Amino acid sequence: MTNIPLLAVSQEIYTIGILIGSIFVILLVAEIQICQLRFRVIDLEKGCSPATDKPDDLLSAEGAAITTFELSGIANIKGNRVDVISEGEMISKNTRIKVTGVKGNRIVVKPVKHEKPKERIKDSLK
Repeated sequence: MTNIPLLAVSQEIYTIGILIGSIFVILLVAEIQICQLRFRVIDLEKGCSPATDKPDDLLSAEGAAITTFELSGIANIKGNRVDVISEGEMISKNTRIKVTGVKGNRIVVKPVKHEKPKERIKDSLK
């Protein structure tokens, strides 16, 4: 039998471990990027976007809630599916909503309150 120095064997194992670890990290990063790209493609196919190109254009726009939500959900505003945040009240699916604020990419909405017929008549007489 030949005597292999213990230090040489441990260096080889160390080097192989570093190579395998590096390959694992590279594959992991590549998979994460592929997943992110896949989700972007799915969102584009559904027409769902976290923020529109110009969210300020949505200020005072009306739409409908696609999901039931209390804090955040999805709404259809100007024909686009967008992520929205409520002002703290529960909003049911298919409820008419109005954009009350845009803070960065956060679109804040509230339900549209229907006027009573008497109030509309009073307003039209003024």
